[in-house]
Amino acid sequence: MDQKKFLQDSYTEEERDLNNRKEVFRIHYATGAPEYKSVLISLPASVGQIEQVEEYNGIPGLMKCRNYECWFVHDFDGLVDCLPPLRSVEELNRIAWALQEVWQSGRYRKRDLAAFLEAELPENTEAVLRIIEDYQDYELIQKDDYQGELSEYLWKVNRYPFTEGKQRVADFEHLEQEWAFQVGMIKTDYGYVRNHKKPLRRTFEEAKICLYSPIVLLLYEENRSEPVPVVLEGEEKNSYQTIIQKRIGESLEECDPQGLGMYLTNQLLKQKVKAMIPCAEIINGELYMVLHLDLNQPLTELEYQQLVTEWTFQAEHGWGLEFFERTSKVPKGELFAVFWDSGAAANFTIQTEEELFGQFQQRQLS
Repeated sequence: MDQKKFLQDSYTEEERDLNNRKEVFRIHYATGAPEYKSVLISLPASVGQIEQVEEYNGIPGLMKCRNYECWFVHDFDGLVDCLPPLRSVEELNRIAWALQEVWQSGRYRKRDLAAFLEAELPENTEAVLRIIEDYQDYELIQKDDYQGELSEYLWKVNRYPFTEGKQRVADFEHLEQEWAFQVGMIKTDYGYVRNHKKPLRRTFEEAKICLYSPIVLLLYEENRSEPVPVVLEGEEKNSYQTIIQKRIGESLEECDPQGLGMYLTNQLLKQKVKAMIPCAEIINGELYMVLHLDLNQPLTELEYQQLVTEWTFQAEHGWGLEFFERTSKVPKGELFAVFWDSGAAANFTIQTEEELFGQFQQRQLS
């Protein structure tokens, strides 16, 4: 008996009514060793349905799982990236049920909801559910709709910018931010968002953190006798720091001031990261990749986990892959850099400043 028929036979009459629901999320969960198991779940679902999936597939604790993939669902595709990161299946199901009601009311627009979430920056599921519950109180205002109100405000307070060029642009942006704060609206990537029952104002608690990880340098010597690279260590490895840093700087020229933060997939995390700049630095005689992070607001524990996950993916498969695929010509041959290798977890770790320098102190004491 296949999984679908098993579930249909197990549904109560009430649960069969769920087939009339609007699918919001379709998640794929797979387990690894010792036995590979794979399951596809459509949300919203009843608790009983999910428990049946757990039982039938032998996957206990599925409700608490956070390491799943979201597959394409029309009208809701990409919405999971607008939620606080690493929601459990149980939490995602609660959100799906809440969205079901908005969909049935005819008010749902993915663009609108994404803007409302970006404006509020919810950090947990309860905050997301409150936004969805108050969906009718929010409004997304397009540029053409707020320009008149903005111009009226500027003339009223006699603050209209009369400067020219870049200074005029900077002055206008500052005045626009001032106006938005006064009227209680927040600018998002989609336009301005207002709530008709309360002013929306964002406070900033800027912070700086650094994440440290090792760099592996491989040298294909010009006159090598073996077709394998040499793994560089010590002073020889450190001597190439300026070459690696120069290439890092060149690679960031295509980025905006947010640096690699512009490539973050979780949209709420992206709003909190003001800048994400990698650098090759020598610390206590060792070559490290140092990720400098300027934050607009502190990160939650799950946001930090998401940031580390996205950063290591960029370092291995995205931005950092170029440093391995495209060599640097040096006098001794060709230089390759590896910033992250998930297949060699023992050699690659992410450390905070406190963890790294605590490790250095322990070495000195031992």
